Amino acid sequence: PRPHGYASQVAEEAASLAAVWRQAPDGTVELVGEMHRFALHVVGRILFGTDVKQAFGVVERTLPPLQEYSLKRGFSPLKAPRTWPTPANRRAGRLQAELRALCDGIIDSRRDREDRDDLVTLLVHAENAEDGSLDADELREQVLIFLLAGHETTATALAFGLHLLARHPEEQRRVREEVDRVLGGPGGRAPTAEDMEALPYLTMVLKEAMRLYPSAPVIGRRSVADAEVEGVRIPAGADILVSPWVTQRHPDYWPDPERFDPSRFTPEAEAGRPRYAWFPFGGGPRACIGQHLSMLESVLGLAVLLREFEFADAEAGEVPLGAGITLMAKGPARARVAARG
Repeated sequence: PRPHGYASQVAEEAASLAAVWRQAPDGTVELVGEMHRFALHVVGRILFGTDVKQAFGVVERTLPPLQEYSLKRGFSPLKAPRTWPTPANRRAGRLQAELRALCDGIIDSRRDREDRDDLVTLLVHAENAEDGSLDADELREQVLIFLLAGHETTATALAFGLHLLARHPEEQRRVREEVDRVLGGPGGRAPTAEDMEALPYLTMVLKEAMRLYPSAPVIGRRSVADAEVEGVRIPAGADILVSPWVTQRHPDYWPDPERFDPSRFTPEAEAGRPRYAWFPFGGGPRACIGQHLSMLESVLGLAVLLREFEFADAEAGEVPLGAGITLMAKGPARARVAARG
């Protein structure tokens, strides 16, 4: 199914999270951690279907240290071969084996059935255009790519979207009026994919959050032909870094660029800017394949949470940031949540 077919799973996970937040002991939640768990649960549902409980423990235990390991190797000028039995290599090997075993077990369980609509089942029964069915290694790599790339980047958009709304009560009020009008207020109906078009202001808020806090602040590309930009020659085959973080704050395209202003994303305003003034999902043939699912998850997930809660900023200052493979919060982004109705 197309990404729109997963709207019910997004709505169910958002409703489950809302039920947990109603029991928050002091009415405060840490948005970054909460949105990472939410996004992981959603992508787990989409990938694995009913096997989510089995998968979550493994994924939550293995992914963070494996990402840290990959980041350290990526920035290290001297890399010991992975076959060397260093403590870091041995630990990473154990974690990788555990994650691969999880994926292989779920893939094997789908080989004799086609009556499910989770993504693993679709991949198992898909055909490679070149040589028929995907082999075991290809299937596992596809599953891991969706798992890794499908939760952290969306979680960043969700967390900072709520963080910004908690700091801007008037914008939050306007979004909530839109959500109440579409979904019927606290305890209302579950959102569907068709509601996306009826939530344009919430979509604008998320786009502005991704402008200020792009999940991938720097993106690598390779030049396919000789080129010249502002007098600088770029030879074919050169590695190039482009930065959404920089471009999306460029004052030529974004007046008063540090200010949170969702009205920058009205259709008229978007039409008046160059195509790549805003590119949190990358662009061209290597653009993010999951951007439509990410927007669906972000808009519908926030719609449920904003319908059920009011948010107020619980931090004294800005959330400290860092950059690894993706944008990272180096400290908590706490918000006070008060149940509506």
